Amino acid sequence: MWHPVARRLVLLAGLTLAVAACAPTASPQQGAAAQQQPPAAEKTLLIGAALPITGALAPEGKFQKDGYDLWKETINAKGGIKVGNDTYKVDIVYLDYKSDTSTAVRLAEKLITEDKVQFLFAPFGSGATAAVSAVNEKYEIPMLAPTTATEEVYEKGNRYLFGLLVGNRVFAQGAVDLLLQPDPKPRTMAIIARNDLFPTAVAKAVDAEARARGLEIVYFEQYAIDSTDLSSPLLAAKAKTPDVIFGTGFVNDLILMTKQAKEQRVNPRAFLQTAGPEQPAFIENLKADANYVITATWWAPEATYTDQGLLFGSAADYARRFQDRYGYRASYTSAASSACGFVLQTAIEKAGSVDPKQVRDAIASLEVQSFFGPIKFNQGGQNIGPGIAILQVQDQKLVAIAPREAATGEFVYPMPEWEKR
Repeated sequence: MWHPVARRLVLLAGLTLAVAACAPTASPQQGAAAQQQPPAAEKTLLIGAALPITGALAPEGKFQKDGYDLWKETINAKGGIKVGNDTYKVDIVYLDYKSDTSTAVRLAEKLITEDKVQFLFAPFGSGATAAVSAVNEKYEIPMLAPTTATEEVYEKGNRYLFGLLVGNRVFAQGAVDLLLQPDPKPRTMAIIARNDLFPTAVAKAVDAEARARGLEIVYFEQYAIDSTDLSSPLLAAKAKTPDVIFGTGFVNDLILMTKQAKEQRVNPRAFLQTAGPEQPAFIENLKADANYVITATWWAPEATYTDQGLLFGSAADYARRFQDRYGYRASYTSAASSACGFVLQTAIEKAGSVDPKQVRDAIASLEVQSFFGPIKFNQGGQNIGPGIAILQVQDQKLVAIAPREAATGEFVYPMPEWEKR
């Protein structure tokens, strides 16, 4: 005789089999369809960048674009930006403002209103960035700027502009520190500056720092944007026999300035320039005539910075990746452009959102180590983290000569006169 519990189990088993026999059976086609359900649509983070792809600033525009693109390729290869359960691949919309600031302003508005970008990367330089900042502020869209060091740009009360470069005062302090190292020290300086926002601002910063440290400024002259002849200010400076000449401008300006300094036999003991000499075109065009020119810059591959494996690794790792990808040495312009992407991705992940206002707040409170250096923004949106590096062209190569912990060579001072090279 079966136990009552055993009898109930048998009855339940029979009932289950009967129900299963009556249920419709999935066809092979239905089973395959179930296994081939389309994945969730991939999300895209859309960033806009108006750049000087053509015109006088085209070299600088290329360096920015290459930096932005290297970040995009790197983060997408890592799977994209994680936002909660979602992943965003990055896409960048580029428009050419043809080195004209008013066009940059118009295209920035187009990127926001017509192309529907969610964030902006800034144009080149302090002047264009300052002009465009009125647009992104109006629409409350964060804009990250890789080439804006002029402090006054960040003193307008904007909340949606963030710049990677430390201020011109830091540039000036580092440059004058170097110039005062030799014994005997230089005593006089002449300044020749492009009449543009950043070149003039950094010239004034160096002027103030030099005077405060005991250097006499014997000549200060500005030249017009797009000048094709700088012989007049060079000859006027030569007449003052300065120990140091400081030239400001962009790479094409500084190539011209150096060529004409040789032609006019202008022989300072030190020739300091803004970041043009670190651009490949400077040495390519001038060859041996580029030797001994000094440039202060916001980043160099020799720096000891690292992001601790979060994206590129160390400054040297980034430089190798950039060289392999583009075939030329990474400058501060390209590195800062990639760092803009690093800041944006870090802030989005911190906010857990792509909402512009939440991301803006995350950027404002960010404090992070990167291959570009420590990043922390002051109340105006300017990075206050890293210092600067100083390079000198020696044997047609860039050599880091300061700060001491990153130096790979010694400061050659005084530079030989043109006639004795």
